[in-house]
Amino acid sequence: MGCDAQTCRGTPEGELALVRKCLDENRPKDALKATKKFLASYPNDSRREEIMMLAGQAEMDRGHYDKACDRFNEQMDQYRNGEFYDRAVQRQYTIADAFLKGRKRRTMWIFKVSGVDKGIEILNAIADRAPGTVIAEKALIR
Repeated sequence: MGCDAQTCRGTPEGELALVRKCLDENRPKDALKATKKFLASYPNDSRREEIMMLAGQAEMDRGHYDKACDRFNEQMDQYRNGEFYDRAVQRQYTIADAFLKGRKRRTMWIFKVSGVDKGIEILNAIADRAPGTVIAEKALIR
């Protein structure tokens, strides 16, 4: 018998299911609240890496690419050989690509500025974090 967001509420499995459900239903703000609750409630749970990755995805879904990048960096710093490391690197590549294609960044929550410099910074970080991999080579070429 599986665990869903309703039947296992208040458990790590249920909270993870809730985060996934919120993302599936295009409710990234609710997903972020649920990830914050999970991270505070279950500091030693083995699913923390996945929750951190889903929090980054929720920020991307909200259009907050800078915050998403920060969340993926935090995940990758804490779980250098983690199961979701490669997904976080791939999502960072997607963010960098969006910035290089003209997506704007917000500064002080008011002004929108070019994201090209941030895109290049992210690509360089990918090359540093994953040397010798296909994604690192792709980042350097891009």
